[in-house]
Amino acid sequence: AGIPFFAGYFSKDIILESAWLTTSAVGKFSFALGIITVFLTALYAWRTLFLVFHGKCRSGAKVFNSVHEPSLYMIIPPVFLVIGSVVSGYVGYQYFVGSDHMSFWGNSLYTQTSISYFDLTKNISSYIKNLPILFSVLGVLIAFLLYSVFPRAPKLLAEYFLTLYNFLKNKWYFDEIYNRYLVQPILFVSKGLWKTIDQEIIDEMGPDGIAKKILSIGRRFIKIQSGYIYHYAFAMVLGLTIIVSYFLLTG
Repeated sequence: AGIPFFAGYFSKDIILESAWLTTSAVGKFSFALGIITVFLTALYAWRTLFLVFHGKCRSGAKVFNSVHEPSLYMIIPPVFLVIGSVVSGYVGYQYFVGSDHMSFWGNSLYTQTSISYFDLTKNISSYIKNLPILFSVLGVLIAFLLYSVFPRAPKLLAEYFLTLYNFLKNKWYFDEIYNRYLVQPILFVSKGLWKTIDQEIIDEMGPDGIAKKILSIGRRFIKIQSGYIYHYAFAMVLGLTIIVSYFLLTG
C-alpha cells in the first residue's frame, strides 16, 4: 500500500482515505493505524529484501553450493502475481472505486447517505493522499539504512532499548498472559476433574472397581484349585454332607 502505480495504491489507499473522511474517532484511529501499518509493511518487506539478497551470505558452504535457479513451476505463478499487482489497479479502478463503481457494486454496498465515500475521496487534500506514500518511502529508507548501510544498528538499538525490544519480541506478552490467566486455570480444573471425578469416583466405583473386585475374588478361588485329587474329593464329600444335612434339618 502507498506505492504508486501498484494495485495496493489503488485499493488499500482508498480504504485509508475513506477512514479519514469519517467524522468519528474510530475512523480517525483506523486511519492512524493504517498509516502505521503502511510504514511497518514497507519496513519489513524491504528488510527481508536486504537480508536475503544483499550483504554477506548467512548460510553455510553446503547450503550455498546447493543453491540453484528454481524451475518454471516456481517461476510462472509469481509472474502472474506480479502482472496482477501492476495491471489490476489500472484495469479495475474505474469499476471498483471510480466513476463506474455504483453500477459495478449495485446494492451490495450499503451507505447511510446518498453521497459515496468514493466520490468524496476525489476531493480529499493532497496531504492525506500522499501520506501513505510518504510513510512507505520512509519505511523503505529506514530498512535500507538499518540493514544495508548500517547493518550493526539493529543489534545496537535492541540492546539500548532492551525492555521495549523484549516487549515487542514477545508479542506484548499476550501468549504469557493468555497462558497464565486462561490456559493454566483451565488445565488445573481439568486435571482436578480428571483425577478426582473421573479416576477416583467414576472409574473406582464403576468399571475399574468392579474389575478389581472380580479379579481379587478370582485370585482367591484360584488358591482353592490346588490340583490334588484328595482335595477335590474332600470338597465333594463336604458339599454332599452340607446338602444332605440341609434336607434332613428342613425336611
